[in-house]
Amino acid sequence: YQKVYIMLGINEVGNISLFRTNLCKIIDLVQARLDNPTIYLISITPTSKSYLCTSLSFKRSNLLSFNSTMMQISVDKNVYYLDLFSSMANEDGYIIDSYSRDGLHYSTAGYNVFLNYLRTHTV
Repeated sequence: YQKVYIMLGINEVGNISLFRTNLCKIIDLVQARLDNPTIYLISITPTSKSYLCTSLSFKRSNLLSFNSTMMQISVDKNVYYLDLFSSMANEDGYIIDSYSRDGLHYSTAGYNVFLNYLRTHTV
């Protein structure tokens, strides 16, 4: 494989230190096993405002903090960071209603945005 896409979901947001450690281990493993792979880290995407109320870990500020950590890891590890969050968020930072069927999981329209983003933002 020459290209590897790593996307961790909202279930991974909890302990940011553990998240960072584990994501770095995943990247290190991929880099050790593959010959000069191109690695893309895909941001955690927004959720609906109502979904964020289901857990303290799912606060919008927490999602942004985890995405910021991913961005820094991409610099540290010399991999690409893909900011899908910004492409799927409305002006308030929540997922655009038509992009989700339940406030968390993508609808067909959401998957189309995801696919088009990958097509236009990767090497």
